[in-house]
Order: sequence, then structure tokens, then C-alpha cells
Amino acid sequence: MQLENLAFPVTPETRQGWASFFNGLAAQIPTELANMPISKHAEAFRILPKGDRYPGKLNLDRSPYLREILDNMNPYSGVRHTVVMKGTQIGLTLAAECVACYYLGYHPADQIFVAASSGQLKRWISRKLEPAINSYGYREKIFAQDQRKSGKQTGDSLFTKQYVGGQLDLVSALSAADLRSTSKRVAIRDEIDGAKEQLDTGEGSFLDVSEARLDSWGLLAKLLDISSPTLEGRSAIAKMHALGDQRRYYVPCPYCGEFQVMVWPNFKAELSKGLVKLVFYQCEHCERPIKEEKKPVFLNEGEWRPTEEPKKIATRSYHIPRWYAPLGVSPWTLMFGKYLEARGNAQKLRTFVNLTMGLPFRDRGSRQKPEKLMKRVGTYKAGTVPDGVLFLTAFVDVQQGSSNDPNYPARLEMEVRGHGIAGRTWSITYKIFHGDITDPYTGAWGKLTAYGMETKLTYKRADGMEFPVKIMFVDSRDGTNYDIVYRFTEGLPNTYPTAGFGGEGLQRRKDELADEMSQSNKVKGDVLSTSNFKRFRMVRSKGVDVIQISTNHYKTILYNNLNVDRIYEDDRKYTGIQRPGFCDFPNDPVEYGERYFRQLTAEDKLRDGSFKAYGRRNEALDCASNNLCAADFFLQQVMESLREKYKKDYPPDILKQKINIFYAQEYLAKLVGVDYDRYAGFAGNLRKAG
Repeated sequence: MQLENLAFPVTPETRQGWASFFNGLAAQIPTELANMPISKHAEAFRILPKGDRYPGKLNLDRSPYLREILDNMNPYSGVRHTVVMKGTQIGLTLAAECVACYYLGYHPADQIFVAASSGQLKRWISRKLEPAINSYGYREKIFAQDQRKSGKQTGDSLFTKQYVGGQLDLVSALSAADLRSTSKRVAIRDEIDGAKEQLDTGEGSFLDVSEARLDSWGLLAKLLDISSPTLEGRSAIAKMHALGDQRRYYVPCPYCGEFQVMVWPNFKAELSKGLVKLVFYQCEHCERPIKEEKKPVFLNEGEWRPTEEPKKIATRSYHIPRWYAPLGVSPWTLMFGKYLEARGNAQKLRTFVNLTMGLPFRDRGSRQKPEKLMKRVGTYKAGTVPDGVLFLTAFVDVQQGSSNDPNYPARLEMEVRGHGIAGRTWSITYKIFHGDITDPYTGAWGKLTAYGMETKLTYKRADGMEFPVKIMFVDSRDGTNYDIVYRFTEGLPNTYPTAGFGGEGLQRRKDELADEMSQSNKVKGDVLSTSNFKRFRMVRSKGVDVIQISTNHYKTILYNNLNVDRIYEDDRKYTGIQRPGFCDFPNDPVEYGERYFRQLTAEDKLRDGSFKAYGRRNEALDCASNNLCAADFFLQQVMESLREKYKKDYPPDILKQKINIFYAQEYLAKLVGVDYDRYAGFAGNLRKAG
């Protein structure tokens, strides 16, 4: 368009302003492919501020291990996902700044930076990102790319940086809306173990949601995950690290030249009156002491080497402890002093393992010994109902198995459990049904159905009284088979799919009634809150009623009850009524052999109230603990039925007080001929029914 053809007059000043504006835009258009590696780009432009340990122009010779990590993020490196599990003070925050600025000012692309929390995000922006942008000289490249009618648009807000060719969004891991917006080519996620992994919106993991934004870029996308780990089995960075090639930084001994990974046991110290005077590293080959002052030499001669075959395409993973930090940043003497302080103190030891060693901490929790339980089995036979049982429940655990492991085939495992007064339980039978689990009418499901038709899921007491299973729960938490479970349970009376929730369990929703029985079920060691905590709830999913379960709550009850010892007479003979909470098992080495009891006690209970199996099989534990929930569910139904029956006789508040869990148990005891007073009296302080 010619300026002379415009319908309004154009002054010389306007012409000059427009020309300057368009010339400025043209100057930002690259005349050649931006192919400088990120490490070279950082050393060429990054100026570290005065407060830094080494202010001035960035020199990666001090932390040469960063070069490969940075260059993985080059636009065409062939590496899509870079994972760094680290100790602190290693320089990875600096690496995140360098990557963000590279794709902001040198090779523009859409980016997202995810911090563990909004507070951490704001601190990173103000203390790290903003000074980095200024030091690169890229502030002038940031301006609004979309002009709106209202308000002045600078394109340079606290959480958004707009520039020609892209936009940098800065978000918190807790913000589901920000995580799932437009697609990006580059994602940087910092200290991911510091965030709550599951989004409160129910959309799943913030890691999955944010990574999905890279999908449109395929293998050209760039994802950088950085974090110090937390607990073994729960650490997100450790799980991701295991998917990569697990690289270690090998350095040569200054004396013999042999390469090695620096490991903690090889650090030695000289002490004087309990204080650390000198720390050195002992070469694993020549055993000569290597002093810290040699670090600049052996670090620059070091190299990353993969130690495993990657399990995820285009993924490299790294582990680097704190002792590799640049000289003077984290002195070995201070580090060793922290180690001495941590010995004998579990919390300090965890801090040392996580932040110095850069490793997930294995919390050695408590669990019952399976051998002890095997020695105290009862005298009744599997498939029979002992005295004291009020009703039966069943739980079915669904196992996909492994096509590569003949010892771990696809199968269903089912336990039927009897429940009595004051929390006593009896395992009735434990069955395993092998076969395909992808069809609800054949394979393992067909065998379970045939067993149910043959037995009617009904078991007899010695006097001939029959006890049918009142409630059956079937595990549907496995996302692969939940629809199969829904189809199997649909139409079966009193049979429900379940979904277990670990961690903090189920939290009470807005306007949801309080958990009426939570106080009576609050047990020693159960660290979950009873004010907003739900043991279970029923939800509607795809037209099916599903029971959601706070699994840690019921595992806590089970583990406490497994600690209740059997009462014997003087000659160690079995006596009839056991203590409240006692768990009894049949005398049947086939169904209840070593395999069963090892699975029943497979998980460690950690100090934070969670449970971890550390790779041990735990099907029997899942069956037993979820049967406790099935019992609570059934008792809730009994109470509601009785309240409905007597609602005309009492005001609502009085009715709720009179017809409680104790009343429900006494009612059931009368139905099956169990002496309630005899079992309740043994409990001592057990409250009588109203």
C-alpha cells in the first residue's frame, strides 16, 4: 500500500515513525538459521549478578557437567526429554534460565515454565528470570504480539513474556487451567517433587497435563525436568529418571587417571575433637586421597556415561550429587559435617540423602513379621465360619500379570472375610482364579462366576447356619480394566467396583455429610484428619455405582489389628474369644501358607502414614484391608435400614444416637445367634447399644 493513497493525511513525522517501527521488526527477522548450542550461547551472553558466587560472565568450566544437559535442549539435538535428579547447589536453576532465554531471544519458540508452587514461581521470576533476561539484552525483544482494544498491552507481565515467534508462560503446578492451555514446543519443570502431583480438579497428574502440551511437536519438543528427590516410591523425579538411560558423571583420578563415579562411601574425613578438619575422596583404583582443590581439573576432564538402556524414546536422565558442585559453592568439609549431624536422626538423614546425595530416601517403616502370624493361625478350616462372625464380605483383586513372567500370570485373587464385634475379623477363604481378564464372561472372570454359582458364596458355621457374602467389592482402579469390572459387577446384587485412593485419602466435598463413623474408626497410627476425611464414598461413573476408598486408613486399621496377639491358656492352647481387633486365619497351609502371609505384610508403614511395598507382592493385603471397608459399608446400610424402620418412633437426632454402629452389631448378633454381651463385655470399654 502506498502511503499517498491513504484516506487521511500522513505527516513526515508519522512516516518516519512507521518506518522506524517496521525496520525494527525487520531487524528481528533472522537472516540465518539460529544454530548456536545453548551452552555456547549462555557463555557468550549470560552475565551473572554481583550476589552470585562467581559474578560476571558465565564460565561453564566451573560446572562442565551442565554443558551436555544444556545442549540436550538444542532445537535439533534428537533428545526430547531430559531428566535431572540432583543434589542442591549444582547449578540447574541457572540451566533453566539459560534454556528459557535461548528460546525467548535467540531461537524463538513457545515455552512453558512450571514451578512447584506460586510462591516458588514468583521468587524464580523476580530473582532469576528477570535479571537473566536483562543480562542477555533481550528485554527489548519482549512486547505485545496481540493488541487488544482495552488497556495498554506490553507483552511483559509477571507470568507472560510475549516476543516475536513465541510466548513464555510461567505457571504453578497447582494451576490446572494454565497447564492445559495452548500447545508449546519447550517445557521446563523445576523442583517437580515439591508439588502435589495430582490436580485438585480430578484431571490427573500435573506432569501428564503439562507434557500433553508438547504433543503437537512430537520428537521436536523439548522437556526439561529438574528436581531433588523425596521419598523412594513416591518421588516423581526418581520415577522419570528410571525411564531414561541413567547417566553418571565419570571423572578421572588426578594420579592414576582411572575414571570413576564419585560415591559417598569413598569420602573420608579427618576429625579433631569431633570436628571435621579435612575431607578427601579416596580413589577406588589407586586409593590415593583426592583433595577438593583438584576439583576444577577432574571436573573438566569428566564425561557423562549412560548406565542403562532407556525405557522411553529420546530420553536422557542424569543423577548428580551435591559434591560435584563448583569449587567453593558446597565445601566437602561442611557437607561431611552435615552427614555427622544426620546420623541417628531420621529427619536430618532424609534431608542429607535428598539434598546432598540427590537420591530418594527410603523410609524404613514398620510392618508385622509374616513368620509370627503363621505361628498363631486358628483351629478352624478354610471355607468354614467360626463362632463370633456376624456377617461376611468379599474383595476381588484384579491382576493383569506379565506376559514375560510365567510366575506372574493374569488372575483374580479373592478373599472372603468374616466380621465380628469390636473389630474382630476371620479370614474365611482365599481363592486365586487364573486366566484372561479382558473378557468379563470368560477366563478368570468365568472361573470366578462358576465358583460363585457352585458355592453361592455361602459358607457354614459348625451348627449348620449359613452365612452368605453380604457385600462384594471388585478392584477397578487399574485404568486398563475398569470397564471390564463395570460390566462384570453390573447386574450382580450387592457387588460394587472400587477405586482406592492413597496419600491423604478422600477429602470431604462441599456440602457432603461428615463421615459419621470416622470417630469410632479412628485408630492409633491413623494420621488422617477426621474433620474433613471420608473413609469411603459412592460415586456414579459411566452409569455404575463405584465405591471410592481411603486405602491408607484401612491399611492402618489392619496393621494395628495384626499386632493384637492371640490369647492362650497356660498350656498354649487356643481359647475361644480373642481381644478386640484380633485377626484370625484358618489352619490351612494351602490357602494360607507363606505366600499369603508375606503378601499380607508386604508394605512398610511410613512415618507420614503412607504405605510402600518396595516391589513386594501385596494382593493379600489389598484384599484384607478393602474387606474392612466393605464391612463399614455394610454396617452403614444396616444402620440406615434400621433408622428408616424406626423413624416414626424417635425424633431424627435421638434416632441417630440410638441406632448407631453398636446397635447395628447387636441387631446382627441376634440374627445369627452370637452372644453380643459376651463379646462386647470382653472389650471392656465398648459402649453398649442405645
